[in-house]
Amino acid sequence: MDVAVNYSPQAAALLTAGLLGFDRWKCAPWPELISGARRTSLPHYLHFDLQAGLRTSDKVDLDEVSNLAAGSSTPYVNLHLAPLRVDFPGVSIESDESEDSAYCTEVLERTKADIAMVSDRFGLERVIVENLPYRGPDGARLRIGAEAWFMHRVCEEAGCGFLLDVAHARTAAFHLGVGEREYLSSLPVHRLRELHVSGVDRDERGRLREHMPLSEVDWKLLTWCCEEIRQGRWARPWVVALEYGGIGPLMEWRSEASVLTAQIPNLVALVGATERQ
Repeated sequence: MDVAVNYSPQAAALLTAGLLGFDRWKCAPWPELISGARRTSLPHYLHFDLQAGLRTSDKVDLDEVSNLAAGSSTPYVNLHLAPLRVDFPGVSIESDESEDSAYCTEVLERTKADIAMVSDRFGLERVIVENLPYRGPDGARLRIGAEAWFMHRVCEEAGCGFLLDVAHARTAAFHLGVGEREYLSSLPVHRLRELHVSGVDRDERGRLREHMPLSEVDWKLLTWCCEEIRQGRWARPWVVALEYGGIGPLMEWRSEASVLTAQIPNLVALVGATERQ
């Protein structure tokens, strides 16, 4: 398993100074990030903003995705499982309908159609889907997108791989009212291809937010995840990516050099120990 880090100027400066060591950069497909990553000694891979389950998914430019991926070390093309209330009017965000209901079938078929559009272009073996955070009845996303049975059916029926974001799963588990380890183990981890990690805390209004520094609770959960991989209960991902740091108003304040200096070596050591055992 490789260790990747969100590209940020702070992390790049630490790498150039010889204060950090890891395998590659993880970049959104933005010119500023890609050009910054290319000025360093490490390869980069791209994490795309493709969505599965939206009414507008067929408007994406797959030619641009293909061109960007070709200029990087990107093995998989990712989509996010993102069915929204606005795309399925008249359905409660908390709908607890059976898997065979007309509503569930509609959301599932829409999601699979989006995945098929991408897999037809890039090959099914290169397509992975990511879990997103569910934020309860006040959030924009439908509960079905966070249900383990839904993710299993998507992966099995579409034939794609799974990208597990541990922080997203923590938020979803909280709002679903289930234990974090129970929830994580219920996801399609047998199809795991990529793992994303970051801390979870609360903002000034008490809402959970991801992409924060890893706390002691986060490290304990991540250590458990690595043990599940080591024991063969989960598939082994190609990369473990730290999603702390970045550019722009949403991420630049979450790019502290002191956090990166402390946490990246710990992540490298944890992943390395998982590989050696």
